[in-house]
Amino acid sequence: MPLAIVGALIGSKFVAAFLAKLIYRYSRQEMLTMWSLSLPQVGATLAATLVGYRQGC
Repeated sequence: MPLAIVGALIGSKFVAAFLAKLIYRYSRQEMLTMWSLSLPQVGATLAATLVGYRQGC
């Protein structure tokens, strides 16, 4: 289950960057830059989820 959550978070960031590439006609390198810069948000999301889970929310 944790691997599925991490995979979904990383995958959704890639899909968002890909859609921006199509809409704004960015290059492949620009798309990958957007995607890689959004990955720290994955760690923050996982940390917030873990804290909420441990608090019983």
